[in-house]
Amino acid sequence: MTIKFLGSRGRGLVKGKYLRVKDSLYVGRDKTIALVEAGGRFYLVGVANQAIQLLGTIEQDELSLLQSEEGSGGGNMKSSVSKLMSSVKKFTNAPEELRKAQAVSKEEVRKEAVSKEAVSKEAVRKEAVRKEAKEDEIDRMMQSIQERKGRLRKKDDGEEM
Repeated sequence: MTIKFLGSRGRGLVKGKYLRVKDSLYVGRDKTIALVEAGGRFYLVGVANQAIQLLGTIEQDELSLLQSEEGSGGGNMKSSVSKLMSSVKKFTNAPEELRKAQAVSKEEVRKEAVSKEAVSKEAVRKEAVRKEAKEDEIDRMMQSIQERKGRLRKKDDGEEM
């Protein structure tokens, strides 16, 4: 029933008070793509036997480009349909592209976190090495002081006798 509604062949296609089916394209058995205008915006809608799905929006400049090519003879209907179908593919691939972009973003965040962790671990390691070096220096100084005290005691003990 939906296909029959959108499948009219006239140029005026289907009009309502707020909606207009500007164009439709049969793409397979019980499957049509329709260009619907609502409130000055254009929507690409996929229509199947029991379902209607929004495929995306078409910007006015993209639509104007298609219309100007068709009207000027600069392009033929086949190239216009091809461009329209590439727009459809862009919209239908959008969720997958979004998932890919999110995955890349998550990977970049993970790499940055790993990098920060590595830098942090390296800073902690360097601080531990510095602290150990200072403790070693203090130990050597303490040892030197103890040795001096020992020599002074021996000297004092030798003078008392």
